[in-house]
Amino acid sequence: MNPEVLDNEFLKPLKTDMQNPVFAGFWIRAWASIIDSLVFIPVIIISFQNVLSWKLLGLEILTTFAWMFYKVFMEWKYQATLGKMAMKIKVVNESGDSMTLEQSLVRFSLYFLSYMGTLMVNYYLFMDADFAEVQTLSELVILQESRADSVGAFANFPMMISVMFVVFDSKKQALHDKMAKTYCVYR
Repeated sequence: MNPEVLDNEFLKPLKTDMQNPVFAGFWIRAWASIIDSLVFIPVIIISFQNVLSWKLLGLEILTTFAWMFYKVFMEWKYQATLGKMAMKIKVVNESGDSMTLEQSLVRFSLYFLSYMGTLMVNYYLFMDADFAEVQTLSELVILQESRADSVGAFANFPMMISVMFVVFDSKKQALHDKMAKTYCVYR
């Protein structure tokens, strides 16, 4: 890998003036999440191929952990995921500095519940006897509709509540930001 890429000024942690920060709101953070999803298109394609053809539970777990590692590592090391970098926002601690690894993990905790719910749903899907016969997306949808899994929705509920905090909070902190004592601000 080219070392100049990692030495880029944009990737170096910057101290934010916490006297007059400009907090990043809901929509800019939503766009950053969409960009992060686009970055992960190869992983998403592998996951779809796995579900429809290979049916390897271990690979499904690996793709989920790739998302988890990406978010925790990038926000801890570079103050932002690629989506946040593209939108010119970053995550800082109360002093305006880079957050610690512990803060990054605490900030990720509600995402973790969501990912674990997804893994549980996938586990039960992969263990379903009818799953082996699924080869198209429409067959997958029919199988999932025939199952009464509420685990995924329940696991995503804390994250949805957390995100709604951004809309109503004066400092645009999500619940996971409040828990980690972090802020999402413009660079």
